Amino acid sequence: MKKQGYDATSIREICEKADVSVGAFYLYFGSKDDVLSEMLRIQWKKDERDLPPSLMQSGESVYVAVENLMCHWAKSFGSYASDPEKPRLFPPHFFHKHIISSKSPFFARLEAAIALGQRDGSLSSEIPAREICWKLIRFGRGIVQDWILREQEFELTAFLRSELRFFFRLFYSRNFDLTSQQN
Repeated sequence: MKKQGYDATSIREICEKADVSVGAFYLYFGSKDDVLSEMLRIQWKKDERDLPPSLMQSGESVYVAVENLMCHWAKSFGSYASDPEKPRLFPPHFFHKHIISSKSPFFARLEAAIALGQRDGSLSSEIPAREICWKLIRFGRGIVQDWILREQEFELTAFLRSELRFFFRLFYSRNFDLTSQQN
């Protein structure tokens, strides 16, 4: 798939390369999308190991937890979007369905962090946590796309961190103090 792209690769070619029969393929997978889904599931497991073991480290604010999750996501999204080989391997419809998805482990952790902030009063509860997640993802996606358009001329996570402080202050927190939100 990496050589000729997703669309040009047949299930028969996948089976030949993996040295399995087409029948055996269909015992485990229903389509090429299922193969890519499994690849992503394995990658998500790896990404989960890179995240802190608990949602919040001791003494860490909800803001810092969200900031760390967003930076982790931006690196993954940025590496996909800036690599000319990956769009051939993961077609855009697949990427958006699985990477920018409310079913991804990243989304679940982001939503949990926001909900925790809403319960402890550090984040406004006027907007549902899920809606805030989607707003953050669209915001982060814009930063990553700008980074790509500018040919990676700035350090992605440092810029995202500075913009997130602005974003949080304007939209989501009742008493958000920029000076107290340090890593």
